[in-house]
Parts: sequence; C-alpha cells; structure tokens
Amino acid sequence: MNTTVTEYTARPCSRCGGAGRIAAFQHRNGGECFRCGATGVDPKMIETTREMTDAEVIAALDARGFKIVDVSPARPVTGDYLTDLFMTDEEVEAKTAIMAMARSLLATA
Repeated sequence: MNTTVTEYTARPCSRCGGAGRIAAFQHRNGGECFRCGATGVDPKMIETTREMTDAEVIAALDARGFKIVDVSPARPVTGDYLTDLFMTDEEVEAKTAIMAMARSLLATA
C-alpha cells in the first residue's frame, strides 16, 4: 500500500455554472444542462494527491493489526505555552524515525 491519498472533489458544472439549467436552451428539455444531467455538478471531478498524515498512517496500520501505541513522548504539562507546544530535537528525531518505520511497514503490508 502507498502512503499517499488520492481525493476527488466535486465542482460546479463548467457549462451551466452549477445551476443545472441553461436559459438560452429553454426550448430543449426545459433548458436542462446535458453535461451534468441537470445536477449542477461537473461530471469530471478534481483529483488531488497528498501524503497521509501521521494519524492516518497509524490508523491504517491499526486496521491491519499492527499496533503503534503512541509516537509522541510522554512528558508532563508544564503550563509554559512554548515549552508545551514545541518538542525537543530528540523528540522530533524519535517521532520522525518511528513514522518512517510505520510508513515503510504500511508500504509492505
């Protein structure tokens, strides 16, 4: 399995602008847009590809029976906004290594 996700997004019909009808063609089926079948949604969807988030990788592995409990190191909340918000270099390296292993495991699963 790949660690990328392909998503398809609907957009308004390029011919009728999403109305489902075209006033200039009122004499043909009441102006029904033949491109979208009067739905207003373009039949050709926009395709985008993105990398899976860490949470999606973990969920996909979990669905295949691989358990990754927690990829972020546990530490007490200090109450200092900046300390609690940012991870140390060692924590970032550890999480990066764990996620790289998880992505390679998912790719071979």
